[in-house]
Amino acid sequence: MRRLWGALLVVVGGLFMASPLLLHGYDTYHQKILMAEAPHPVRVGQGRLGSVPRLPQPALGTVMGTIRIPAIHVDAAFVQGTTESLLLGAPGHFDGSVLPGENGLSVIAGHNATYFHFLNRLTPHDLILVTTQQGTFRFQETFHAIWPANAGLPNSSAPTLALEACYPLNALYFTPDRYIVFARLVKTSPAARVPTGPAPVSSYQPAILPAVYHAYNLLLQDNNLPQGTLTYQGRVSSARLAAFIARGTPLSLVNAAVELVLAYQDTSQNGQVAWRNALFLTGASADNPYGDHAQIQYIDRVNYVITLNREAQPTAITVIAPDVLVNGQAMAIRWQMTIRGSHVYLTAVDARLLS
Repeated sequence: MRRLWGALLVVVGGLFMASPLLLHGYDTYHQKILMAEAPHPVRVGQGRLGSVPRLPQPALGTVMGTIRIPAIHVDAAFVQGTTESLLLGAPGHFDGSVLPGENGLSVIAGHNATYFHFLNRLTPHDLILVTTQQGTFRFQETFHAIWPANAGLPNSSAPTLALEACYPLNALYFTPDRYIVFARLVKTSPAARVPTGPAPVSSYQPAILPAVYHAYNLLLQDNNLPQGTLTYQGRVSSARLAAFIARGTPLSLVNAAVELVLAYQDTSQNGQVAWRNALFLTGASADNPYGDHAQIQYIDRVNYVITLNREAQPTAITVIAPDVLVNGQAMAIRWQMTIRGSHVYLTAVDARLLS
């Protein structure tokens, strides 16, 4: 029954846009490839009002160029199209909208948990630089809005850019609205160079025995773990925090935490004490508030908190389930995890009864 409930949650979430948790695996790999493929601009004449001549729409999946937003630490290759498969590791240009720099509205979408997490911090003074084979186009924000996911955007006669992300910007799931930044073209540089790509993104692995992976399906879409929000804590500067969030690292960490929680749940429900204890860092508490063979149902959404040090390196992640039914008893459960190198380990699981 819990598997059926988890599948139903995914169907509903998919109506609004699949959770970025399912997209983490390609962020690092694809960005390194895409930045290498990003075309250098060819020299072209400038059109009216600084626009460029209209070109045919490229094929879906084509690497269009790069988008840089220094104020919010975005520096990424982007592709043509916004299907699920194309958005696995890059922002995407909406097929059918004009190309950046042409007269009309050009739309680029990015995930709210990484590339476009800080869209709401943009101001009219901040530059948005989009580089394609036609040149580098400098845009500046004119206004922003929260837009229903299924509503069309207004077109424009002048070169205009719209950046789009799921809203709320810290939500991992169930996002029926979009945050839109509209920007006007302020300068065209037809012979500019393609910017250098971002640093590689770290990929994190949960400390789970291979036997657990073979015995249980730990994928989010096949389980009953409803996703809530992702937040951050630690004495880290706002600039370093923004740079950390603007990469794929947060989603890699959250996915590792999800797999640890699901492995903990499945080994508990099946009485696999040795496998469950192996999830914990050596010497850490292996108490089990679930109890073996427990019946578990998540009532409220599960939230995540990543702890960073001063250098914006992740040191821990906490998973908080505020309302879980365990054998019919309501509990609040917290999983504490620590990060050692590229691996994530459980260190403690705490539970308290809800009145």
